[in-house]
Amino acid sequence: MTTPFPTQRRLAFYAALAATSIATALLLFPLPVDPGRTVRGGDKWAHALLFAGLAACWAWAGWSPRRIMVAGVLFAGATECLQQVLRTRRHGDVLDALADIAGVSVVALACAWRRRRRPAEESTAR
Repeated sequence: MTTPFPTQRRLAFYAALAATSIATALLLFPLPVDPGRTVRGGDKWAHALLFAGLAACWAWAGWSPRRIMVAGVLFAGATECLQQVLRTRRHGDVLDALADIAGVSVVALACAWRRRRRPAEESTAR
């Protein structure tokens, strides 16, 4: 992704920070779920999409694909461990963490691909 201008970078940083804070709240606080209304595998898709959105915010803030992956893996592991430890109706799940990592991986790979492709585009534009 392109590196934003200084004011855009600041805005992107605060947007990524806000998105991470909201995601933390969503992942750690108990939410009422009606088991009869859930879609099979929907929870995993929700995890993957949530973490892909976070990774996109981090990419917009100028983070490298490697930094996005490291932060995503650590955040996925931390939230699942906290879900297991905290006294809420939530519990940690390895499959949730894998779905989180899958979402982050898609965005990090797309960012890495775009970064590799950009120098070739710039050299052909000259």
